[in-house]
Amino acid sequence: MWSQLAVILLGLWVMASPDVMGYEGPERLNNHIVGPLVVSMGIIALAETTRAARWVNVVLGCWLVLAPVLLLYVPLHIGVRSAVLGMAIAGLSWLPAERRSSQGGGWSVLWKRTRYSPIDRRKAG
Repeated sequence: MWSQLAVILLGLWVMASPDVMGYEGPERLNNHIVGPLVVSMGIIALAETTRAARWVNVVLGCWLVLAPVLLLYVPLHIGVRSAVLGMAIAGLSWLPAERRSSQGGGWSVLWKRTRYSPIDRRKAG
């Protein structure tokens, strides 16, 4: 959970950095698009049942690493900053989260024999 909170904070910085640092061009538009997506997926991935949404942030982090080369960011420091933020977002999103509880059991519950299985009740009665 702490890693997703860090990803949300990094996404907020990606979103705000063009205005705070005062740069223009494709990097500004890119950050204004990717930042809200990172924040949204980070918030969605906070819930245990939607934890898989963190993989979208891994892809978005990889995009932030590749964007300076593909979109030709002019000042070098903007491209380096984007790559560092992208690696941090992808790395933190890659970390598995601790499971707090079991969510049902999936399809395997249908064929596993448990203590409260309907099959066992028929034999007992």
